[in-house]
Amino acid sequence: GGASGAVVYPDTYAPAEEPWTHRQTLGFEKDILGFYVSGHPLDRYGKDLYRLSCQSLSALKDPGILRQKVGNKRLQFSAAVVVVAHREQLTQKGTRMAFTTVEDRSGQAEILTFERTLLTVSELLQGDAPLLVKLSVDADRKEEGKVSLMLEEARLLDDAMLEQASQLKVRLADAQCDSGKLRELKAILQSAPGPAQVLVHVRVAGRGEVVVQAAPELKVTLS
Repeated sequence: GGASGAVVYPDTYAPAEEPWTHRQTLGFEKDILGFYVSGHPLDRYGKDLYRLSCQSLSALKDPGILRQKVGNKRLQFSAAVVVVAHREQLTQKGTRMAFTTVEDRSGQAEILTFERTLLTVSELLQGDAPLLVKLSVDADRKEEGKVSLMLEEARLLDDAMLEQASQLKVRLADAQCDSGKLRELKAILQSAPGPAQVLVHVRVAGRGEVVVQAAPELKVTLS
């Protein structure tokens, strides 16, 4: 309280804002500096990308890749990328097409997307989440000795990684292994039946860790 017109200071202050996530930090670095400092958005996937048979953009841009071509059929490869820039325009025929600059840890490349594909992937290409893309690779019609990359499909990389995973690991401390918590965990697992095996890692203070394989009826769909 205080006299009318006096400055009143609050007794408490709002807590400080939560620290940035690693993804937010990378985004700010890219926006302000034009490049990443603390890492790359694809770093957290590590060597697990091999399960998706991903090719690097540097390999796809190398004209030597066209030696794999047989006949007139376009080569197709998958790549894990983040979008750097995206613009759409109308062609002379009145259809939409897009020019998207994407990046992985090997560098950047521009990919073309035509209307039939753009109708389903436009929103993804305007986001900042890592993507798994399927690209057609062919000789560039305008510049000899270069390749052209055309987008056929795009999806969230996280979704693609989950579909490839064969196990779910759940980590618990021994204090969490009371009957109530275990019933709650069982109900969660039963709510999403699927093909992935569940392994429960229980940490016992001062003794180590025990791994328990859940019953087959508790296999789950990862999401």
